[in-house]
Parts: sequence; C-alpha cells; structure tokens
Amino acid sequence: LRVYTAPHFIEKTFYSIDIGSKILTGFEKYFDVPFPLKKLDLIGIPDFKQWNGKLGLDYILRTKFSERKYF
Repeated sequence: LRVYTAPHFIEKTFYSIDIGSKILTGFEKYFDVPFPLKKLDLIGIPDFKQWNGKLGLDYILRTKFSERKYF
C-alpha cells in the first residue's frame, strides 16, 4: 500500500496508509479472498474535480481522492 501526494502533504498521509491497510485486510477476511494485485496505490490529486478522468488514472482498484478533502 502506497500513497502518492505533493511533498507538503507527506506528513498527513499516515492516516490514509493505516486505514487503507485495515480496510484491505478487513475485506480479505470478510470475502475470504486475498487481494489479487501486487500493490494498491492511493493518489492525492489537487483540485480533484478539475482532474477527474482527464489524466487516464482510472486503473483497476486505484483510489483517487482530493488532497484538500482528506489532508
């Protein structure tokens, strides 16, 4: 599990990593299915509404979120 964001938000990503790991583990236990991919990336994108879908970031199981909203 990795989080990518602007350098000035790095200190604020620990919660995202912690909760993301717990949710992923919980899903694996609940559905009794291991996570099928090697990794899961969380990406903080500034001005999410402006960039949504324009950069081709809609990969399988890739989560996008606004830096302003969560950090």
